[in-house]
Amino acid sequence: MNRVWDAHCHLSFFSDQQLSEILQNSPSAQETRFVQGGYNPKDWHRQLDISQRYPQRMALCFGLHPWALQKMNVHQREEAWNELTHLASKAALIGETGIDHWVAKEKASQDLQFEFFKRHLQLANSLNKPLVLHIVRAHDLCIKILRETPLSLPWAGIVHSYTGNLEWAQKYINIGFFISIGPRLLKKSDRLIRNLIASIDLKHLLIESDAPADPQNPVWDPGIICSIAETLGRIKKVSTESVMAQNQQNIETLNLFG
Repeated sequence: MNRVWDAHCHLSFFSDQQLSEILQNSPSAQETRFVQGGYNPKDWHRQLDISQRYPQRMALCFGLHPWALQKMNVHQREEAWNELTHLASKAALIGETGIDHWVAKEKASQDLQFEFFKRHLQLANSLNKPLVLHIVRAHDLCIKILRETPLSLPWAGIVHSYTGNLEWAQKYINIGFFISIGPRLLKKSDRLIRNLIASIDLKHLLIESDAPADPQNPVWDPGIICSIAETLGRIKKVSTESVMAQNQQNIETLNLFG
């Protein structure tokens, strides 16, 4: 039986009651494992707490999200980074990290994201851990940085919620990243993402919920991963079960549970 894997979500954004419903009471989620996306120190500690109560259900991911960086002053950023370097060995992946030019429109903000992206790459290399990338409107720059900082693992990690073009996707794949596709695939009107997926082999793809879509009003749809897998299967002309099996195999390649 194939295990259901959600390649990217934020369980730390849910309340304890919601987590109980997600991880214990929902038949669709009882056999699901979840790869996390790191955000800030509060999030890292919340992940650790949840993982102790629900062992072997989630792959921890610690990093300073580009959005979180924008909300911190210099002292807060350095304090958070120091904490990350001490906690990172407890995580399976390093991230979310990357460059987001949608939120960083000024050069000072872009330079800040650039600096911390390189720090995350060096940290991941020092610990031999895969990365989780958050890249928006900056794929050329990020690919250039990744090529200048060779990663220590053959499977470098995950480009989460990918919305770029096929050329960039192939470059990430060549570096060693999986391309993770989220709920945007369910929009029938989004021909861009559907045409992209049609051109990428399943062995390079992952599926994710990126839940919750709205952290201020967190809602979990336990069937979202199955819906994405079903849609992906129709595009690739294979069964939903085949998509799920390949998704599991791809994630297990990252060796997130040792």
